[in-house]
Amino acid sequence: MRDCVVIANGSVNLGRVHRSIVIADGELTLRGPVYESIVVGRADIRVFAASRSSVVAGGRLINIHPNAQIREALERVPNHTYRGETADAFGLVRFTTVADLGVDTVSEFTGGVRVTASLPGGLLPHRAFHAGDEIVRVGETPVASAFEFRRLVRDSAAVGREIVVLARRAGRPFAVRVGPASSRPG
Repeated sequence: MRDCVVIANGSVNLGRVHRSIVIADGELTLRGPVYESIVVGRADIRVFAASRSSVVAGGRLINIHPNAQIREALERVPNHTYRGETADAFGLVRFTTVADLGVDTVSEFTGGVRVTASLPGGLLPHRAFHAGDEIVRVGETPVASAFEFRRLVRDSAAVGREIVVLARRAGRPFAVRVGPASSRPG
């Protein structure tokens, strides 16, 4: 693909990308080299190699080059940008993250994720989650891993839905609502 603009409402799988802009609302796999391009994905991005390019992932950034030595060398090249798990893609695209819910870090346990550190601020006027809280569902979907928790939050926010997070504190269930309904006064 050369001299193109791709904006996809879902996952994308491409070969060589040259002097192009690629924006994907889902996972992105770039099986060939990326050269002089801008690539932004809301979820994970798997990239073969990039030179003189910017690759920004809302999820993880995974280098899939088969040669480990080349992978390491590519990561040291100063004329490109790799950013994984970012909420802000050059100020142009804003991804909702778990930090917007006041969650800094989580650890996994059978049945969900446990908040290990919380943050003030975010989309809520108060700190809704505290260290030790167990997050078990986002909407109707059980949380199976830390990655799944981040993905569920991003997916819910991307379509403008209210995010309802079900959690437990000291064994007692509670719900936190974030989004359109929780931002209305009163």
